[in-house]
Amino acid sequence: MPTLEIHMLHQLPPSLINRDEDGQPKTAHFGGAKRARWSSQSAKRAMRLHFGSSGSVPVEHLSARTRKIPALLTEALVALGHNDLQAHTLAVNTVWGAGLLDTDPSRAALKQSNVLLLISDQEIQSIARRVHERADELLAAALPDHAIWPTGDDDESRATARKSKKERKADCPAAFRELGKEALRRLDATRAADIALFGRMMAQAPEAGVDGALHVAHAIGTHSLVDDLDYYTAVDDHAAPGEAATGFLDTASLTSAVFYRYHSLQLGQLSANLAHDDTVLELAVAAALNASVYAMPTAKQTSTAPWTRPSLVLTVLRLDQPLSLANAFSRPVRADYGNDLVSTSARALAQHWGTLGRTWGHDGVIESWHTWTGEPEAITGPGLPGKDLPIRDHLAAATARALLHTGR
Repeated sequence: MPTLEIHMLHQLPPSLINRDEDGQPKTAHFGGAKRARWSSQSAKRAMRLHFGSSGSVPVEHLSARTRKIPALLTEALVALGHNDLQAHTLAVNTVWGAGLLDTDPSRAALKQSNVLLLISDQEIQSIARRVHERADELLAAALPDHAIWPTGDDDESRATARKSKKERKADCPAAFRELGKEALRRLDATRAADIALFGRMMAQAPEAGVDGALHVAHAIGTHSLVDDLDYYTAVDDHAAPGEAATGFLDTASLTSAVFYRYHSLQLGQLSANLAHDDTVLELAVAAALNASVYAMPTAKQTSTAPWTRPSLVLTVLRLDQPLSLANAFSRPVRADYGNDLVSTSARALAQHWGTLGRTWGHDGVIESWHTWTGEPEAITGPGLPGKDLPIRDHLAAATARALLHTGR
């Protein structure tokens, strides 16, 4: 299957773009050393948001990850002419019938789904139209909110609240159970570029799941991690003369690293996910490449402003097995006299590429491109492949060439 790979070396200044449950920088052990880590989940969310904020993907080809499916369906039904109460009742019962409604009485006020689902507006509109066509029949069978989320003190409410999730699901009117199952089976994400790229898992309806075409690795530091502890205070502007002016103090861990980032785009899978639509396919490939380079998480942005560009971008179009170059950094790189961490990392990457060529060969490589901001000899000596191009020309050339190998 043709694969478009993007390899990056990206140096960040002291920052905390991705933290763990204790508020510390995420880390990983690799090659016997502790490294800074930038998680794939963080990178993918930043990319998905970049699609919309940059305008690279029109809104009609985007989705949203949300638990507010009942509210979205209600809005769609109101737009079709139902009053607020009818629309709400139909929406809640439909989501209940699909097995996606959170029926816990303690969360009745939220009226949300029980899963965080990636769903497009076109899919919401499609469900709404199906409900609208049967509105009279469905309204006659629908149950009100107090029957779905019993919060009263009477025996019936307490008995209902004690039921298991399976029993609560079975209480849903049969007409809505039938409709909900059918609606899930008919979900169609072939117009949603982000779902096609990142995929969707749905246990309630596996046939509505999508295998993501874009594989994103956890980015790791090319060198050993050194943590920095930032001690900071906030001053009380209205402190009286002679009074301690410190209103708040705390510490935070920061880290600075050169990250190796690797993304792999399965072109055949992407084409299949988008029903081989040439227009959306081109949008998705271009958006994936651009977001890989430009998207950044926003954590701690006001206090660290870590806005940098990758120092090296290497894009490879290949027909054989996808190939990460992370093993170039099995031995943590170190800066030496006259060479910073970026240059030594770039040299290590180029040398690893050469080693792979001598031992395994690069017969599967169709074409490659690179953009490098450092001294040319750091990568040309070891032999990093591809045409050296400005990033816009680089990404445009890679997109155009990739579209010839999508299996359409």
